[in-house]
Amino acid sequence: CGAGLSIADDRLSARRRDSCECEAVAFSAEPLQLNQWASFELQQQQQKQRREKRRELEDASAGGLRVGVTTLNPQSLQGRLPRYSYPPADWPDEDAVWVQPVPEGELHSGGRLTLHLNTSGQLHYFVDGEHRGSLLSYLPMRQAAQRPFWLLLDVYGSTRQVTSVPTNETPMEIISRGLGALEAYHRACESGTKPTYRTRLMLLGPPGAGKSSLKRALLGAFG
Repeated sequence: CGAGLSIADDRLSARRRDSCECEAVAFSAEPLQLNQWASFELQQQQQKQRREKRRELEDASAGGLRVGVTTLNPQSLQGRLPRYSYPPADWPDEDAVWVQPVPEGELHSGGRLTLHLNTSGQLHYFVDGEHRGSLLSYLPMRQAAQRPFWLLLDVYGSTRQVTSVPTNETPMEIISRGLGALEAYHRACESGTKPTYRTRLMLLGPPGAGKSSLKRALLGAFG
């Protein structure tokens, strides 16, 4: 990680030092696996602190968190980390780094940011369990076996700390339906927001919640 970060003893939290607005890039301990989920709890500055700090910052530091992947092994970057993760041209190999900022409006203290790398070369992100879209697309998946992706987080601006937390974004209702439903769910996650001309809907809910009525209404609308 960068010199601007303090790493907890359990290696699960990265906190930006009070005096630092740069050199705060953290990496995953292991390469990302395809279809892997990774979740982080965020700690943000207070609104007053944020406004005061923003007046002091250059435009390059405005925001709160950048997320990306790299095929560069973090161990090979000791002493060669750029001050900021963006632009990629500042890295030893700009063609091996992909970075995008998380919209600052999505960031709040106690919020959970979840990332999902799919086999289509997209890095999707979720905020508090709600899908927000893909941060990265067109990643070179054909090279993933030889050059795996490492996750990187650039902690700056309004964000003070990120903490890795357990992830299970698969709803229990899906898991209880068995392997077929689980595989269908993961295929749906892979496609993300990609438009389709036909799809399969699954209605979930407790008895008496109105699933049958909704089914009849949908069939009437699309039949």
